[in-house]
Amino acid sequence: MTLKAGILLFDSVNELDFIGPFEVLANSDYLLRVPLFPGMEISPERLDVQLIARTVRPLTCEKGLSVCPTMAIADCDALDILVVPGGSGVDGVMADEETLQWIRAVANGCTWLTSVCNGVFILAAAGLTRGKKVTTHWAALDMLRKTRLTGPVLDGFQYVRDGNLVTSAGVSAGIDMALWIAGQVTSPERARLIQRTMQYDPAPPYAADV
Repeated sequence: MTLKAGILLFDSVNELDFIGPFEVLANSDYLLRVPLFPGMEISPERLDVQLIARTVRPLTCEKGLSVCPTMAIADCDALDILVVPGGSGVDGVMADEETLQWIRAVANGCTWLTSVCNGVFILAAAGLTRGKKVTTHWAALDMLRKTRLTGPVLDGFQYVRDGNLVTSAGVSAGIDMALWIAGQVTSPERARLIQRTMQYDPAPPYAADV
């Protein structure tokens, strides 16, 4: 069985918002191809990960990285997992009714609908967060509350689940969220192997208590 995951891209998307979840989810299949853990039995689920945008033209991300989407939204009508990242380009997506309509359509069949950082504002603009507990980047919490397009906006969590909606806090929190999703669609053991493959064990050298 192959599950389909799509990560929405747009101009001025934050790089780590989408690269973090991509690295996690793409590593799920990588473990099946590369024998990093010889002799260890790995659950057989496949996960196809696509980078999806309005078109497949190259996009310029928030910090200047150029990236090529692998699929246009017109060519994708169903997903098991949708990841909506954030970045300074979020306002443009919120005003793009064609993309919002696509998000609403694929969200109907998603097992997991997710966002990273201020990507939750896109889901809110699509009408998919009403009455739902959510979170976002610490600097956008009050702004999200003022929209009145969600249920409770929670602080102090890396990610928040309400039904099949999973929203994460800022930037690197998307990695934690994606690891949890990977554990749900495959197994917690496989998610642990993904984490080990990435050598993801955060230990920042300087405290960020500002």
